[in-house]
Amino acid sequence: MTKKGFDLDNIKLIWKLNMGEINFAQYLRRRGLSKNGVLGELNYIVNDNQYMLNEFLSNISIGLRCRAMKGIFNLSNRDFELFSQFGKSAVAYFIQDNMELKDGDIMAQRNTSLELINELAIIYDLPFRYLAYPYTKYQMMNDFSEYNTPKITVKNLYKLIEKILIEMRNGPKIKRKIFGVKIENDFQAGDDKFLNTRVDIREKFFTIEIHLENSANINSLEILNIEKSLDIRNEIYIRDAFLRDNKKLCIFIPIEDGFKPVVNYLSQDLLWRNVLYNLRKETLEKLDKEDVSKLLSNFENKRSKRP
Repeated sequence: MTKKGFDLDNIKLIWKLNMGEINFAQYLRRRGLSKNGVLGELNYIVNDNQYMLNEFLSNISIGLRCRAMKGIFNLSNRDFELFSQFGKSAVAYFIQDNMELKDGDIMAQRNTSLELINELAIIYDLPFRYLAYPYTKYQMMNDFSEYNTPKITVKNLYKLIEKILIEMRNGPKIKRKIFGVKIENDFQAGDDKFLNTRVDIREKFFTIEIHLENSANINSLEILNIEKSLDIRNEIYIRDAFLRDNKKLCIFIPIEDGFKPVVNYLSQDLLWRNVLYNLRKETLEKLDKEDVSKLLSNFENKRSKRP
């Protein structure tokens, strides 16, 4: 049965793989995949069921893992020519050579450089070990080794945003650019001095995706402060990281008024106010709507009253 551009049977295959009813070879054979195809069905579960998605990503090969994230981030082969130091051919070879699910703890493609795997880990937003080793035990670890390389520099959040805006408005047209940085932790997000951050620049908008140490680092007043201090239209989302046990703070900034693209992995349900304050309809019906409105209004004005 086809619905909204994907086959519902493909979702059922994910269930069967996760439950052990079929193995990876059977999944791949039944799913079928063209040479450059991606798993479009993941766009329908990426915001709905992170547990299901993470288990699926852990059960598939390195190559298919890359293609899965390639679809979620809406990346094309041509995009890699724009920002990757290795180019689309090296990336394509890496994916193709690792499409089979292999046993053992040897590194993927012995001739592959660590620099390529580190770069892909940031581009695909996956931990290094899930791209380096054919068999990786499914464990949710906050491992960010790909951000601990000489290429990763430290940036101030506001100066980084200002620089990106200047480049997008005044420099050569940027079609796609993805890179990693460490953001100075100036907004009380845990004890870490720097926060590992993925930056994704597209033609008309960009996202700054900050990995938080844990859920306790999500501070409502600090998020509100960031939102209001940027002095430019923005939306802030909170979502689970991929194959990691932490949250991401995703700042979305368009450079054109009224422009609202569809970002597959940032649904309206993940807007920070919705994540932190939405209640079930049944619960809301039990509350006095006027009291709820006053509470939210007081919260919005609280920042201006802070000493």
